[in-house]
Amino acid sequence: MTKDSDETFAELGTGSINFAPILEWGERSGVEWYIVEQDVCKGDPMKSLEISLEHLNSLI
Repeated sequence: MTKDSDETFAELGTGSINFAPILEWGERSGVEWYIVEQDVCKGDPMKSLEISLEHLNSLI
């Protein structure tokens, strides 16, 4: 979710959800796959994917 009053979909690392604790739990619990789903993109969907993937990779 974006941090603004619109509260729309946001790329990982740009919104209000702190994914680090979620991923830490996943790593401790044996999660093998992480899937990023973003229903709506304000800009280019491939750029949105790149932003989310880079952030996800920085956390694990």
